[in-house]
Amino acid sequence: MRGTIRFSGTGLPTTATLVLSYTPRLVRTNSDTSANYAGPSMVYDPRLVADLDYWARPSGAPAQPGDAIRADRYWLSYTRSGASATEATRSYL
Repeated sequence: MRGTIRFSGTGLPTTATLVLSYTPRLVRTNSDTSANYAGPSMVYDPRLVADLDYWARPSGAPAQPGDAIRADRYWLSYTRSGASATEATRSYL
């Protein structure tokens, strides 16, 4: 996944090193239908980064094609029934 980071005010110097940390939000689901959640399913997607333009080694040197930079992710899907009998069941990812 790619994203955008926007800074307000002045920009960063070209010599600056920007280090980011990402923590995903989690949704707790279970197979109990009393909360209107049903059919939870999770998939682990192991993958390597293909575009090395934004990555660097710990020394600050640019990442090289042989570097194993991981971008693993989890996919969670579930369905949730509507609040009333007239509302459709919806899938969530």
